[in-house]
Amino acid sequence: MSELYLGIDQGTQSSRAIVFNHQGEIVASAQLAVSLLRDGNRCEQDGSEILDSIRSVITSVIEQIGDDPAGDSSIKAAGLATQRSSIIAWDAETGRPLSPLLSWSDLRGEEFIASIREQESLIRSRTGLPLTAYYGGSKIRWLLKHNEAVRRARRQQRLRIGPLASFLLFNLLKGAPYVVDHANALRTQLLNLHQLQWDAELLDIYSVSLQLLPEAWPTHADYGCLKLGNIALLAVNGDQSAAMQATTPDDENGALVNVGSGAFILQPTGKRLLRSGNLLTGLLRSSNENTEYLLEGTVNGAGSALQWLEQKMPAGEGVDLDHALDKPFSDALFINGIGGLGSPFWKPLDSGFWSISRKCMINDLNTIDDNLQGLVAESVLFLIQANIDAMQELGRELHQLTITGGAARSNGFCQRLADLSGLEVVRPQVVEATARGVASEAAGATNQWSSHIHDQFHPRQDDVLIRRYHIFLTLI
Repeated sequence: MSELYLGIDQGTQSSRAIVFNHQGEIVASAQLAVSLLRDGNRCEQDGSEILDSIRSVITSVIEQIGDDPAGDSSIKAAGLATQRSSIIAWDAETGRPLSPLLSWSDLRGEEFIASIREQESLIRSRTGLPLTAYYGGSKIRWLLKHNEAVRRARRQQRLRIGPLASFLLFNLLKGAPYVVDHANALRTQLLNLHQLQWDAELLDIYSVSLQLLPEAWPTHADYGCLKLGNIALLAVNGDQSAAMQATTPDDENGALVNVGSGAFILQPTGKRLLRSGNLLTGLLRSSNENTEYLLEGTVNGAGSALQWLEQKMPAGEGVDLDHALDKPFSDALFINGIGGLGSPFWKPLDSGFWSISRKCMINDLNTIDDNLQGLVAESVLFLIQANIDAMQELGRELHQLTITGGAARSNGFCQRLADLSGLEVVRPQVVEATARGVASEAAGATNQWSSHIHDQFHPRQDDVLIRRYHIFLTLI
């Protein structure tokens, strides 16, 4: 049997485990959905449910390849990628959660963020991130101040707190290490992007003690062995930077559009750390030898916007993007503020449907003649394009877009992205890029596993789509 590598992808909507051979081809896979509770500014998940789901999918793929989960696996190495900016507290002795997982889209730290607005320039220069409650620092502070179980564990010196990745590593690895990778640590706004160490001044601003935080390690490192299968875990990364490694363009004139609960537009910048007023500067990967960076745009309401719509529609009416985008639109636009506007706008926005002809919001959805799902999908495309525009305004020349994630399966979505951007859009054979990317990092095969481009979408002239896009921009 050829060498096998395991990619573990824990996202907002599900947990996946995929086994790849030495050529990056899938030989086994498993997936389980996880729940999400949204209530106003609160957005939570169950840490125990997430942990159990990962154990289940790992066990499933090990059994699929004929191994015994309790013994040594034939899988040579594994990588773990997780949703970024989500924070959880747990007990140092039992590993059990002390708090819910505060999702990346949880905004209950907004009041504190408003109180430190004068520090925004400093925080941005140290972290590459704008000052918002989406990132983990305000969530850590909120739990330390408002969660009694967390406060009690801290008094008893049993508190562990940090990004989701650190909670999973503590529970999945032998020896229960208290560590986190650089990419996920950066999303707390407490790690210095230049030094890749916890920043004393940032910790002071957020009132977080250094002694409370896990040790920050490179994304490519020997993290230890998984309890299941005794597999060496050699890579830990954020979900989007992992996805970038599965489809890294040959040069910096290409970008990745990865569409899941949110949509992310990523462009590699190599060893250059580029700054932008509206986009994010992030980490692609790190090792003891070098660090590589990326430029990132983020759309909060992608799959989550379609879920929002599903809750307002008759039960059982699922999402079919190809059907939804198949016909032209007439009058309405969807103003997509689900989760608040990410880059390049960075502001809250009420969501709803707008009548172009009447120039007002439409309260009765039954009066909208256009396909509602298509309008929401179109709004995701518009927000993606706004980030592409911001990249190009920085002088970042783009020749091609690679699309991955759930929406990549829709020919209509891919074609309209090409039409709107004026760029060629390519779709790889494996569109679930996150697991593949982190497995390739664990294998040391970054840029060696071919992306196997499966489909290409060439831009067509669509004046109506362009006109609707410019109207959309005036409304947000």
